[in-house]
Amino acid sequence: MKGVCRTCGKEYKGQQKTICGPCFKKARIAHGIVDKPRKVGRPFLPKGQAKSYTLHTRVTKEETQQIKAAAKKANQTISKWLRERILT
Repeated sequence: MKGVCRTCGKEYKGQQKTICGPCFKKARIAHGIVDKPRKVGRPFLPKGQAKSYTLHTRVTKEETQQIKAAAKKANQTISKWLRERILT
């Protein structure tokens, strides 16, 4: 048995309904019947721990290679290595 969704107009297989599954799920979320799914990604850091500024600088290709090698030798990310070098 096929039906046509009254919301999106797509045909779907299954019981005779007036709305397809994906549209039904969106409608439930919109009307607050179910909680919204959690967003994917890293959770927020506590206030004051997040880094909120970005510094830009230009370096040559050779300097970039030297910085990458030094950070790798120190077993650190480039950002962490540069931050420690600048602030100490």
